[in-house]
Amino acid sequence: MPIGIAGVEETSNSGSNNNQQAIKIVNAGKIYSTLSEGCLDWPSNDIYERARNSEWKKYGYYPKAGDRGVIVGTFEHCSGYDIYLIKVNDKYYVPIGIAGVEETSNSGSDNNLQKVKITNAGSIYSTLPESCLDWPSDDIYNKSRSSEWKKHDYYPENGDRGVIIGTFEHCNGYDIYIIKVDDKYYVPIGKKGVYIY
Repeated sequence: MPIGIAGVEETSNSGSNNNQQAIKIVNAGKIYSTLSEGCLDWPSNDIYERARNSEWKKYGYYPKAGDRGVIVGTFEHCSGYDIYLIKVNDKYYVPIGIAGVEETSNSGSDNNLQKVKITNAGSIYSTLPESCLDWPSDDIYNKSRSSEWKKHDYYPENGDRGVIIGTFEHCNGYDIYIIKVDDKYYVPIGKKGVYIY
């Protein structure tokens, strides 16, 4: 069964891809094109067969940086780390490491982004050094710090709601979210510090 990060199943209420997390491939080197059947708990044999280089070749396709799709689920690789299974062009299934994609919005707004609620403010990183994450932009780095929040008399707390703008690898090797709260505050937080809904 595909499960979202933190054990929450990522589904679409409409039965289409409209409510699934939109992503863009940013590092094709993180793609797993020849995963063995036993290395993931595949949602179906059909998806396993379609999530392989041999199947993509039939259509003259190979996933590349810039390709866009939606996250079908998050799965544990047999080596113990999580990878995404994404669907590109509503046709191709692509297994890829979490660091190989960035989360985007199909509509250009935050409407399609995964919604979260902060449940453990102790998981917030309020003073991350710039070198510790591959920040999406200097602007987001500058707005993701307690010094910036203080200017607006704000500090993230349990119950605050927002959307995940990306999953990033911390310099110590684990993944954290950057979430956007109230459409203006950026908050880096450990994955266990939020509830996805």
